[in-house]
Amino acid sequence: MTVNVLLTDADTAVREYCQLETFSARCRHGDVIVMTTARFGRMRVGRCIDASSRSTALEKALQSDSNLLGCYADVLDYADRTCSGKTACDIFVPNRDLLSTRPCFAELTTYFEAAYQCVSGEYNSIINHYE
Repeated sequence: MTVNVLLTDADTAVREYCQLETFSARCRHGDVIVMTTARFGRMRVGRCIDASSRSTALEKALQSDSNLLGCYADVLDYADRTCSGKTACDIFVPNRDLLSTRPCFAELTTYFEAAYQCVSGEYNSIINHYE
């Protein structure tokens, strides 16, 4: 499943991308992506972690173990390398790079949340040469 969201400079809403979904950033011609937020983990109950399916046992577990909810890795560096400066990019959830961060217990369902802006400009690759 692909979720397409076109954001403007003023709209930087953080959105959730569940297991087997694709974060898909797109900007119009002349604009490039600037990632503003990217986290991978189990941040909160929401679209990807359904509160209606929570049992009493899970409720007690969440209260007694803070590692079951609120665990995440800041993956903005990864999202920047993958998307920033481009006019379009896709990040499949989960992927090897996201899973390698291991922010939560392996048995827990994790998801990706991200936001970006489209800004006027173009991508310029900067290569540092060391002598």
